[in-house]
Amino acid sequence: ILFSMWNESKELGEYIYYYGIQGMIFFLFLFLGVYRWKKQKGAILLLTFLLVAQYFYGTYVWDVPWANESNEKVNDTYSWVKELEAKTVLPTTIYVQDNLETSHHKTALLYQFLLSRYEIRMGEPDTHDEEAILFINSGDKLATYGEQGYKILQLDEEEYVCIKGERLINEVK
Repeated sequence: ILFSMWNESKELGEYIYYYGIQGMIFFLFLFLGVYRWKKQKGAILLLTFLLVAQYFYGTYVWDVPWANESNEKVNDTYSWVKELEAKTVLPTTIYVQDNLETSHHKTALLYQFLLSRYEIRMGEPDTHDEEAILFINSGDKLATYGEQGYKILQLDEEEYVCIKGERLINEVK
């Protein structure tokens, strides 16, 4: 909680260290004071409260926004897979090509979590695969896949699906 005044949009400056260290010293003296006055249960409760508060604050401030942002990157593709599963059997391996320069949450990891019943591989399918599904989050290489016989679907601004194989392409129509 003490150093959470910083976020990615702010410069990590001296004031953050100043208030963070000042807060840590305050809680250290408070903890030592309660402990010294033979109130071990109070000191343990104070420490437990601070740890639980830190956990919930970190979850609310950092994890929830990242989860929402990550969901936006894969939600339409996941819905598309659910619809297609109702129609046909999909290949057991799905490929994901992550072209964005994000570092925290690779989309392949998100797909592996959401589509745990499939094997998710990063990269391109082998050229000898008769059927393949490839998820891409950037339109940079779409023309190349179109030339290789893939049917290309744009599901969202950052969600593309490339499908190879006559049976799968017919199911999508």
